[in-house]
Amino acid sequence: MGRDSFYITTPIYYVNDMPHIGHIYTTVMADALARYQRLRGRRVRFLTGTDEHGQKIEKSARSKGIEPLELADRVVVRDELEVARELQRELLPIEAPEIDGYSFAFSYRTANTIGGDYYDFFQIEDGRWALITGDASGHGIAAGLVMAIAGSALKLGFDRDSDPVAVTRVVNRALCRTGGSRAFMTLFCGVLEPATGRLRFVCAGHPFPLLRRAGGEILELGKGCLPLGIRFELELENHEVEIAPGDALTLYTDGVVETVSPSGETFGFERLSVALAPGGSSRAIHDRVLAQVEAFRQDEPVLDDLSLVVISRA
Repeated sequence: MGRDSFYITTPIYYVNDMPHIGHIYTTVMADALARYQRLRGRRVRFLTGTDEHGQKIEKSARSKGIEPLELADRVVVRDELEVARELQRELLPIEAPEIDGYSFAFSYRTANTIGGDYYDFFQIEDGRWALITGDASGHGIAAGLVMAIAGSALKLGFDRDSDPVAVTRVVNRALCRTGGSRAFMTLFCGVLEPATGRLRFVCAGHPFPLLRRAGGEILELGKGCLPLGIRFELELENHEVEIAPGDALTLYTDGVVETVSPSGETFGFERLSVALAPGGSSRAIHDRVLAQVEAFRQDEPVLDDLSLVVISRA
């Protein structure tokens, strides 16, 4: 087989009542190749079921009411979702930004293959930094598309005007025009001046960031307003706070506080504040919060995407 071809031998974990099948050799009818000409830029070939193993798989699939062509569809869809997930990962920062006197710790967990949480940090003019956290409605493919639209609109907005209110309005208009009634998201959009610690920000329907002062006091930042994408005109206003030496800022999505325990109780804001109280480095705070969230959840399924960003100033 040439380098531009491959056989599909993909593990299908979600075919009901077929857990005994690890890697399957997808068997399809002869016309399947015509339906799937390209996948990730490579030609796809399917085993035809003429081999003994292929015949067994085809028989097993049919016994479950699954036609071979449908099984092939599931393989291709699963692969395409993985491609989408990889592309989405590229929209999120991999390495922490290097800002003198500041340290970052962050993580992202999805409830589905594709998630709707978003965070980013990038330098803008005059040495300032954009700090972003967002959460698109729902999860899965639709949420991922909303997240991608918002991410592009944010970059465009900062290119035009770095004022947080102006940037947030750009994102809101983009979602209103392209997303439909179900495409809305919450957003924290901030601009940090590293030298002074001055943070100017907008919080649009997003869980309020928590600022732990060096002395242990924990402040909720922001004022509520509607999420973005619901209506064109929103009442938005900038807020300001100073991140002083020894302070730590925690940005997060509602997947943190809405994590559910076996008893049906949510993690909540009070437990989050307790997890932040001991302070420490950005990494120490981040890891402690995640550990307490996971201990609280135990074996309950992950119901929502979860993002956590901790920024501390030395």
